[in-house]
Amino acid sequence: GGVANSASLITNTIGNATSSFALDREYKLRRAQEREAAPVGGLLQGLGNASTSVVGGVFDGITGLVTAPVNGMEKGGFLGGVKGAGKGMVGLIVKPVVGISDAATDVFE
Repeated sequence: GGVANSASLITNTIGNATSSFALDREYKLRRAQEREAAPVGGLLQGLGNASTSVVGGVFDGITGLVTAPVNGMEKGGFLGGVKGAGKGMVGLIVKPVVGISDAATDVFE
C-alpha cells in the first residue's frame, strides 16, 4: 500500500546516499545494476532479496579490506595502497549498512 511504498522510497534513498560514502565507483555501479535486476513480487520474494542484500553488503565490506588496497597499489604505488586501505576500512562499515538499507527496501517493495 501507500505506507509501504513511501517506506520503500525512503529506505532506497538512504541506501543510495549512503553508498556514496563507500568511495567505490565500481561498487556503486554494480549495486545499481543489481538493484535494477532484482525481481519484485510479494513478501517472500522481498524477504529473499533482503537476505541477498544483507549478505552481499557484508561480503563486499569484508572483501574490500583486501581488494581496495591492492587496487590502490596497482594504480598509485605505496600511497595508493594506503588510500585503498582507508577506502577498504570505510567500506567495511558503509557497505553492510547499505545492504541493510537495501534489505528494508526489498521488504517494503
